Amino acid sequence: MKKIVQRLAAAVLSGCTIWSMAAGAFAASPAASIGSTAYPTLNAAIAAAKNGETIVLQSDIDSVKETYYVGVGKGAAYFGSTAKSFTIDLNKHTIRAGAESQTGLLIAVNSQAGACAITLKNGTIDSTRGTGMEIRDDNPATPTTVTLDNVTVKSADDTGIQCVSSKLEIQSAVVTGQGNAIYAEDSSIHSKRQHGK
Repeated sequence: MKKIVQRLAAAVLSGCTIWSMAAGAFAASPAASIGSTAYPTLNAAIAAAKNGETIVLQSDIDSVKETYYVGVGKGAAYFGSTAKSFTIDLNKHTIRAGAESQTGLLIAVNSQAGACAITLKNGTIDSTRGTGMEIRDDNPATPTTVTLDNVTVKSADDTGIQCVSSKLEIQSAVVTGQGNAIYAEDSSIHSKRQHGK
């Protein structure tokens, strides 16, 4: 009887080990990383980013899986409350926004934040519904600067990029939208090389 119990316990332990290994094998890959720290969503990485750090995408981003305002809003978003500079390296990946999100990437900075500087590089923001990217700063005296380097931003049914009280620096980008490639209100746009429709 003792041997049967020992064999049964060994079989259960072996099954648990296999289940644990299988669960690990099917675990979702991280959306983004900062250095050696991985994050399950791009928004989590953006919230954690410190001044001067680079967020690197590890997979394509589906905006339906990205939430803000405690789950009320859908989409990739940065809400700035302090002056901060960071980079998002899309790493040849795409941020995709569909019917449930109004913007592919929203960058909104409040009036007390001061000047923020964000660089986006090496990838695509693709919105099938709504604006491809929106940059909004509540304080035109200290506008947020967003730099695009080797980035494609497109919207199938709205403006490619919407800028309000902000600065857009285009190093290298393709920007397309339905109607306007770029809409600017109280904003400045500087382009070294730009293609758009």
